[in-house]
Amino acid sequence: WVGFFGGTFLASTVRGTKRYVADMGLGFRWIDAVGLVIGFVGQYAIALMYVPIKPHVHDFNQRFQAPSQRLTGGSHGAGTLLIDLLTVLGAPFFEELFFRGLLLRALARLFGKIGRWVGPTAAVVVTGVIFGLAHAESLQLLGLAVFGVLLSAIAYRTGRLGMSMLAHASFNLTAVAAVVLPLLGGGVHL
Repeated sequence: WVGFFGGTFLASTVRGTKRYVADMGLGFRWIDAVGLVIGFVGQYAIALMYVPIKPHVHDFNQRFQAPSQRLTGGSHGAGTLLIDLLTVLGAPFFEELFFRGLLLRALARLFGKIGRWVGPTAAVVVTGVIFGLAHAESLQLLGLAVFGVLLSAIAYRTGRLGMSMLAHASFNLTAVAAVVLPLLGGGVHL
């Protein structure tokens, strides 16, 4: 995350207007709260995408949840709480700054020469796919890329990161809940 923040700060300082908040589109409006619903629904919609794949992948559930299990690393108590908070709050903030604040905006400018709608569409799709690839999870790549495209489309359309950050946070919160609640005796399963 230091690299994500450092890269965005450097880009704003060297190639931008030196107004970090404006350069990255770091803004919120009340309507951005819709992102909370988008992230929650997105997590379940992506889970449904995997239904046709599930019977063909040996140990699908175990392999699909392995990244979450590795992230927590068997930690307990305060360690788990810290990891969960960073997953729900830190990752969306820093990843959205980098992928949607910097990369999407740079690709939109670069691809803007292609055409009025082709350029932005290419920027949204490429940013989403890179977002999926950056998570380095082969089984989750498709879902993460699709969600990355959705986050990119939101950020491009609104011109700011508020809604995509909240959608990303809600998406991650839903995933964290799916791991933590069964451990507490709850019944959330994705």
